[in-house]
Amino acid sequence: MAVNKKKKQAAQEDDFFEYDDAFTINEEDISGARRRSDRKRGNDTGRGAERGSEAKKDGASAHGASDKGTRGEDRTKADAEKPKKRKKPANPSSVGNQIMIAVMAALAIFVGVCFAAAEKVGVIGGFISEFLPGTFGGAALLIPFMLLIHALYWKRDTASGLRLFRLMFSFAVTVIFSSLLHVIFIATGSFTVGEKMSVLLKDFYLQGIYYKGGGVVGGLLGTLGVRGLGVPGALIFSILFLVIAVILFLGYTPGIVWRRTVFYIMRGIEKKKAEKREKREREDKARSEEEAAKAAGTALVVRKGGIGEDILSGNGITDEPEKEPYDFFSSGTESAPAAQDEREPIAENIMPVRRTKIKKQEKPKNDVPSVILAGANGEPAIIPEEPPVPEYQFPPIDLLVYKEQTGGDAQSEMTANAQKIVSTLGDFNIRTRVIGISRGPAVTRYEIAPESGTKVAAIINRADDISLSLASAVRISGVIPGKSAIGIEVPNKNVSTVYLRTLIDSDEFRNAKSKVTAALGIDITGRNILFDIAKMPHLLIAGATGMGKSVCMNSLIISILYKAKPDEVKFIFIDPKKVEFNMYNGIPHLLVPVVFDPKKAAGALHWAVTEMERRYDILEATGKRNLTQYNEAIKDDPTAEKLPQIVIFIDELADLMLTAPDDVETSINRIAAKARAAGMHLIIGTQRPSVDVITGTIKANIPSRIACTVSSMQDSRTILDMGGAEKLIGRGDMLFSPVGSMSPTRVQGAYVDEPEILKIVDFLKNQECFENNETYSREISEKIEKEAARCGQKKGSGAGLAAASSDGDGDDKADPMLDSAIKLAIESGKISTSLIQRKLSLGFGRAAKLIDIMEQKGIVSAPDGQKPRTVLITYDQYLEMGMQNPPSQSDESGAGDEPW
Repeated sequence: MAVNKKKKQAAQEDDFFEYDDAFTINEEDISGARRRSDRKRGNDTGRGAERGSEAKKDGASAHGASDKGTRGEDRTKADAEKPKKRKKPANPSSVGNQIMIAVMAALAIFVGVCFAAAEKVGVIGGFISEFLPGTFGGAALLIPFMLLIHALYWKRDTASGLRLFRLMFSFAVTVIFSSLLHVIFIATGSFTVGEKMSVLLKDFYLQGIYYKGGGVVGGLLGTLGVRGLGVPGALIFSILFLVIAVILFLGYTPGIVWRRTVFYIMRGIEKKKAEKREKREREDKARSEEEAAKAAGTALVVRKGGIGEDILSGNGITDEPEKEPYDFFSSGTESAPAAQDEREPIAENIMPVRRTKIKKQEKPKNDVPSVILAGANGEPAIIPEEPPVPEYQFPPIDLLVYKEQTGGDAQSEMTANAQKIVSTLGDFNIRTRVIGISRGPAVTRYEIAPESGTKVAAIINRADDISLSLASAVRISGVIPGKSAIGIEVPNKNVSTVYLRTLIDSDEFRNAKSKVTAALGIDITGRNILFDIAKMPHLLIAGATGMGKSVCMNSLIISILYKAKPDEVKFIFIDPKKVEFNMYNGIPHLLVPVVFDPKKAAGALHWAVTEMERRYDILEATGKRNLTQYNEAIKDDPTAEKLPQIVIFIDELADLMLTAPDDVETSINRIAAKARAAGMHLIIGTQRPSVDVITGTIKANIPSRIACTVSSMQDSRTILDMGGAEKLIGRGDMLFSPVGSMSPTRVQGAYVDEPEILKIVDFLKNQECFENNETYSREISEKIEKEAARCGQKKGSGAGLAAASSDGDGDDKADPMLDSAIKLAIESGKISTSLIQRKLSLGFGRAAKLIDIMEQKGIVSAPDGQKPRTVLITYDQYLEMGMQNPPSQSDESGAGDEPW
């Protein structure tokens, strides 16, 4: 039966591949057809002769017909005896063909190397790397693969005489594909078809060198097709001709490929069915054999049951169950009663032995808990395991907004601007040509190639004339790195908004390994700009009011929230303006509430310096060089302290420098100079980038900068050490200069709105894993409060200015015991005058006044007869209130040393 199946399957395969091979036409098929035709004609003639001889034997009277049959037979024999002239086939294994195969493979490899590394293949390779792309554009990349295919099929094509056929259609595939590429580039607006063909051919060649379009050949055919059929018609016919050319080149139609695929799939399905059928047969056979063996064993037990002595001595049924094979298709508990019923005629003294044997075969259940203790009565007591702690969940991407946008008629705008730039420079005898256009969300860069001998400064000095011609602000970025061209950046008429979701939902962001990966925006070429804050390692952001500085900082914060857990990255937010970071209060990533008071900001920076020194002591003790190595080393040690990365955001540096310049500048310089290895990073923003705010020491220690639009070239030089930021168009347009870069990159910053931020903050605050935990660190808050009080007592630290900028409510801070009373109320849950008197050793009048102050601030409830007052806030909420006000001053007696 199996042999018949294999024969049938082999017959199906022969029939299938005979049908496939019928597609290929060669000389052997033609000669075979001729031989079959001659053979058929000879058989017909022979059959006529036989009929004539039979008629003659029977005495038929038709002698003329007999003679004709005889003459036909003689003529057939003569034709068969003539030698047939057959063309001698080429030898596929000849030396010449072997050499051609090697030459084809070597050419394929060499051309591929020319495309990949043109500067390393000499003069000839450089010529090939420019000539082929200039002729065929991006389709030139197919040439190495075409050569490899010819090398693989050379022997077969030689034997069948199809070498010229395949060469011809490989050239057709390359030409048609180059034409299709050019039509696609015309459709996307990268080329125009309105100029003269003589002008376009030169541009086709120059653009083709950079693999843009279809080169000269594809540009010529594609342009003619678009002019004659339009873009849709040219696309349809180019794709049609390309499919036909590929079919003729490879020798496989889509139908053949489909039938072959279906054949192999069906054969695999039949094979799996046969395997299942054989397996089922084996299982049935094994089951039947096992049932027969079990029946034989039962009969043996009944036969031995009549001999009482043998059973009692252990030679009876007590040994029999151990010899029986285990039944895999029925459980032991179900088969035991059946076996017992069959053996009922056996003597009564057998039953205890049977019960003992069944008890031995019972297995313990697997669902017994791992923790079992003895109860009061000696019974096992099960202690239920604690429910697992919910895991931290990252915010869903749906909380961020994304909207589709249309760029308008971008092609006509770019064409008109390019012509105006070239004509304007031509008016000053500066001959140039546009060799490339890169369109970004807000700005388009025109790559201008000057004529040989033209000075770059001559073009840069004409920036105002180009701006006048285009009626918009123009920035000339100078020579483009990696290209022999000058970049002229012109604002778009229709500015596209870059949404933060576009960057966070990208593969680059998801695959980034750093927990402090930040999404900045999209550059002028459409590339996503992401960076690792740990490599910066500190960042300075400056720009005028309303130019996107605060939105940029929010984008960086949200990026980290989508990348890091609270135990991996911690934040300290310092916001003297009190309106930028207050929405982040309560998220689990915060070490302390958002700091609003300038003196407490100086205290927070001083704590950061202390923490930095403590971390360096830990690294020294463990022999590690940075925070990453330390955390990797203690990964498997649950007793060791894991150190998270700390990112400090300062929204307005100028106000801090006015309030406590000495403390703030000293702390910033120490953190910026040393904190990189300790995993601490500074991101500082300011809207007044003057030299008295951004001092030389701060600039030297913060190498990475972002410049939004500023008011003057002097401010641009303060940030970037060069001009250019004063020519930005605002609304998120910025220059990004990371550490180690030679020139800044123009970026359109990502946009995130306040409702999106609030949704993300609410999602983080409402997670189950943080419901019973305090968000902020009490220890750090107390240290910051003490340091802030110290800064307020120093001379010349701006204490008077800070006091003037406070709420002016001096009565509630006159009593230094207020913090202690609030701390007592929060810890007790309820508060009363007698409790304050007893715990803080105060008089009745002072305790009652403290109660009134807490009621005014909304900390405790209104009086309710003789009942204690209820506390209305949590400790985290009071910490947030404390970071918004100046620190309390202790009296001379030392009362109030405890900040709370």
